Amino acid sequence: MIRKIRLSDSFTCGKMLRFALPSVVMNVFTSLYSVVDGFFVANYAGTASWQRSSIEDKKGSITAGKEADFLVFDKDLLTAQKEGFSYNKPAEVYFAGKKVN
Repeated sequence: MIRKIRLSDSFTCGKMLRFALPSVVMNVFTSLYSVVDGFFVANYAGTASWQRSSIEDKKGSITAGKEADFLVFDKDLLTAQKEGFSYNKPAEVYFAGKKVN
């Protein structure tokens, strides 16, 4: 006697709801978080109080009047025989726009 298994035997509406509910709740929470986060960034990240504390006013590019942290190597690191900073020592080190060594 061979009994055929039907999906309706093991899956009920209640079981499917219990299975899917955590994912639905998480998706709703993530969506709400994205909306609140977007509102916060749009309204507060561009204000003067946030801009004054921004490090980009002092750093971020090699421009006259800005601080810069960078290394100068005597070799091209892309074509060096061995990769990595442990094999290729910097020739000059600059921190806050001033030469360190």
